[in-house]
Amino acid sequence: MKPTRQRRVRNSAFSLSEVTIALGIVVMLMLPVLAMLAGGGSLERLSRDREAASRIARTLVAGTRADGGGGRYRVDLSGEKTVWIDSPGGGAENEVYLLFGEGGLFLGEVGEDGYRQGVAPAVGGGCLVRIRVSGSDGGGAGNGWENWDVFVERPAAAARDSRESELFQTRFARP
Repeated sequence: MKPTRQRRVRNSAFSLSEVTIALGIVVMLMLPVLAMLAGGGSLERLSRDREAASRIARTLVAGTRADGGGGRYRVDLSGEKTVWIDSPGGGAENEVYLLFGEGGLFLGEVGEDGYRQGVAPAVGGGCLVRIRVSGSDGGGAGNGWENWDVFVERPAAAARDSRESELFQTRFARP
């Protein structure tokens, strides 16, 4: 008999420590990518919220007209609804609180307590809007400008200190 040579086959594989190190490197490289994905989602939500707040502020400003000699502003809103805002006159301030739905639809006025504490989720409001009208002394009735600070805050169900707020400012001639 002829002696045969047997080939020794050796299976080569990675050791456990090599696999662990490789996985650690992959995870370390993937963490920044995952963080960017999560950050992108929150930026998208923030952008959507700011766009909705801007739309509400534009609707309010575009619908505002001085009531002829009545000393107040008429704000025409969607759905044949009108809000009246008194002109405070020289140096004084006046505030009005409004509730808007998620789609920017005007739902109604709320009181100061409802604004500070938030409205019940069952009411369906998405945003609370505070309009602060402050008069500048223009030297008499019908003269001067009034500054409008429009605060659009969400979510409406949260207390005032817990809401995100966007501020929009404009001026109107005193009625």
